[in-house]
Amino acid sequence: MSGDSTWPKCIFFGDSITQRGYDVEGCYLGALASRFQRRVDIVGRGFSGYTTRLCLPLLKILYPNAESLQNTAAFFIFLGANDASFGSQKVDLPEYKSNLCQMISYLQVEHLREPLKTLRSTPMPVWKWQSRRVLLA
Repeated sequence: MSGDSTWPKCIFFGDSITQRGYDVEGCYLGALASRFQRRVDIVGRGFSGYTTRLCLPLLKILYPNAESLQNTAAFFIFLGANDASFGSQKVDLPEYKSNLCQMISYLQVEHLREPLKTLRSTPMPVWKWQSRRVLLA
C-alpha cells in the first residue's frame, strides 16, 4: 500500500455533544472510530455552546471549497440542543430549520464531484419534555 492513500472520512459537525464525542462519558465518536477502523476516518468538529446560528458561518470557514471536503463519504450535522434552550441561545424553529437547510445546501454545492451524503440529527421536541416536567412538578 502506498503512503499517500487515505481512508474516506465521515465528518461529524455539531455542538458540545459532538465536541465530547471522544470523551469517556460520551464516547460515541470513539466507538464509531473503533468499529470502522481501517475503513473510514471519523472526524469530530464539535463546538460547545454553539447553535445553528453560530455554526452556519463557521461551516463556511471550515469548509470553504470542494477540496476541504475531498474524500468525505458522509457529513453528519448534530445541532439543536442549544437552539432549543430557553435562554439567550434560543433559536426559533423557523430560523433553526432555515439554518439547517442552508448548511445542507452549502455542503451539496461545495461538494461538486459527487453527491455528498448529508445526515442531520436533531434533538427531541422540547414541548414533550416541558409537558412531562410540568406534570411531574
